[in-house]
Amino acid sequence: MIASLNGNTEAVKNLIHQGADVNKSNNEGFTALMFASQNGHTEIAEMLIKGIASTTHTKIKKNTKLKYALIQGAAVNDKNAYGNSALMFAAMNGHSQTVATLIKYGANIKEKDDNGLTALMLASLSGHTETVKTLLDHKANIKKKNKDGLSSLMFASQNGRTATVKELISRGADVNEKNNRGVTALMVASPNGHADTVQMLCENGATVKSKDLDKKNALMLAMGGDHRNIVDILLKLGAKVSSRHSGGVTRLMLAAKYGLTSTAETFIRNGVSVHDRDHADRTALMYASENGHTDTAYMLLRNGSNVNEKDKRGLNALMISSMNGHLEICRSLLQNKIVKKEKDNDDKTALMHAFEQKQDDVIDLLIEHGYDGLEKDKNGMNALMQEIQNGRIHNVSPLIIKNGADVNAEDLQGRTPLVIASQKGFKNAAEILLNNGADINKKDKKKRTALMYAIQNNHVEVVELLIANGADCKEKLHNGFTYLMAAAQMGQTQIAELLIKNGVCPKDKTISGETALMLACENGHNEMAEMIIKEDVDLNESNEEGQNALMIACKNRHAEIAKMLVQKGANTEVKDKYCLKAVNYASQCGLNTAAIFTNT
Repeated sequence: MIASLNGNTEAVKNLIHQGADVNKSNNEGFTALMFASQNGHTEIAEMLIKGIASTTHTKIKKNTKLKYALIQGAAVNDKNAYGNSALMFAAMNGHSQTVATLIKYGANIKEKDDNGLTALMLASLSGHTETVKTLLDHKANIKKKNKDGLSSLMFASQNGRTATVKELISRGADVNEKNNRGVTALMVASPNGHADTVQMLCENGATVKSKDLDKKNALMLAMGGDHRNIVDILLKLGAKVSSRHSGGVTRLMLAAKYGLTSTAETFIRNGVSVHDRDHADRTALMYASENGHTDTAYMLLRNGSNVNEKDKRGLNALMISSMNGHLEICRSLLQNKIVKKEKDNDDKTALMHAFEQKQDDVIDLLIEHGYDGLEKDKNGMNALMQEIQNGRIHNVSPLIIKNGADVNAEDLQGRTPLVIASQKGFKNAAEILLNNGADINKKDKKKRTALMYAIQNNHVEVVELLIANGADCKEKLHNGFTYLMAAAQMGQTQIAELLIKNGVCPKDKTISGETALMLACENGHNEMAEMIIKEDVDLNESNEEGQNALMIACKNRHAEIAKMLVQKGANTEVKDKYCLKAVNYASQCGLNTAAIFTNT
């Protein structure tokens, strides 16, 4: 095989004379003949075929003629693991002389590989025109198709093999034949950018209006591939420009999407309206704006595109270009009588979209043209709130200083920018807001302050900042609930220590008699409970149900806390209003009562 692959004629000859098995194959089914054919070693290929007959003749005395024919045929038409024969290898590599020799010795010209490709298809695919001629001269079937319905002409067209296409057409190939999906040779050439092939097919009668099963014609496919030269060819040959893609997208919209300015102008000259809308109410200008095609956008504006038209989401071209950061398009739109500060269906302006997507250059441009941070979206959030919500702290000062954003504005939940900053843990933003007059004790509709949100989310530095700037940390909230209780409930030990240090009483009780210690025990926060106990609180304080911290720890299965309370002197004999002791709750919950209540 190696000798055949490398074209070593003498070595092959010697091996044959020594009785080498010329039909032997490797693990993938490749034979010496296939390797010779693949590399165009015609003399070796012929030698292998003849050699098989000669060797067989010397070994077999009877029925010699019959054996010669059978063995010779098997060798020439053997296939590898992928269904490829020696003829196919010769054809796909353009070895015309080898192809002719193989056919001479009985190679089956009609045979297909595992993908349904014949030698002619393989030669056409690779653009080996002389080999195609050889195969056709030997009666290869030009109309044959593979399992997907692709013909030799389609394969040649797909790869832009113009000379091969010309030869196939001259031999009778049908230029308008379709595959299983209704696709013609023109349709496979167009999206692949093969302008010469497209021209050749059209000159020989290819129908430009033909559509596949997806209702797409060659023009649509060429546009999808961004091939403006092919689009121009097809338009000149009568391709229909008013057709739409799925979703109601017009040819003009596609041209705008891909920045095909000259093609778009051609469509407009051919009657496509710049005001057409797709099923989402988007215009060609919106497509150009979204994709940053400045020249295309300019051209559309010159041809009367309406800058104020909106799609079904309420977005206009300026909003779309703003969110995508296309500065020059934004500049052009702002100079074309656009209604400023328009809002989309979510009540967002172009400035809000620019802020949302961190488009700083666009933000500066919009501010120069009179946009500010005062408008609110449908959730009641202004640009300042949105920037804080999204962690873009660098925009907080500019919005306040340059645009006069209201630092105490409220969204629909009653949250102020400071509440949002505290909830998110953005200390720098909170500091800027406080320095610019933010109300530190303002509450949202849930009666929660910025301090409460900072505590609940364990933002220690923000809690410190708020307390240092006058947040009322001693305030009693709904039903007597305190900030310390919130910290205890969440297990925020560092914050709890900070609150106690700033005067919050650890002995405070809610209306229902709950203490910070009880809440720590209920939620299994050992470290928190231990810290509160050190503040000389009453371990045996009970709530309205007569339950103390020990009972609460036991009924919530927190054995370690319960044991600590017992060791610290909690009363184990006291009963609640249900006449149950702590040990009863521990037993009900499957805790090891001996381990808890034996004070060692």
